[in-house]
Amino acid sequence: MPIDTNHYEEARREIIDSLEDRTGQMDSLLKAYKSGAIEVSALFSELRIFAHSIKSAANIPEMSGIKAVAHRFEDYLVDIKDPSDSILDSVQVFIDRLSEGVENCASGNEEDISA
Repeated sequence: MPIDTNHYEEARREIIDSLEDRTGQMDSLLKAYKSGAIEVSALFSELRIFAHSIKSAANIPEMSGIKAVAHRFEDYLVDIKDPSDSILDSVQVFIDRLSEGVENCASGNEEDISA
């Protein structure tokens, strides 16, 4: 059965919009934690949920880099209880890489961000 390119592109755009929202929300969560507005448990609980949902949503071929980074991020977050500044810096790098991957995909530049 041939793929309906209009429906595929519409679904792809919806996924990209959703991923843009999630990466923006993760960035906002990290800023909220750094400002003292949320507790560490809430930060990492929400980040784990967002990383998992990004990994699940990025399940189309041109998003394999996003999926790989989200999977690594999800694994990285598993055991964090009391983050140091370097861990928070690493969390920001993961969020930035995911955002970059989503931006690349949205612009048609499917550069691999998983390296």
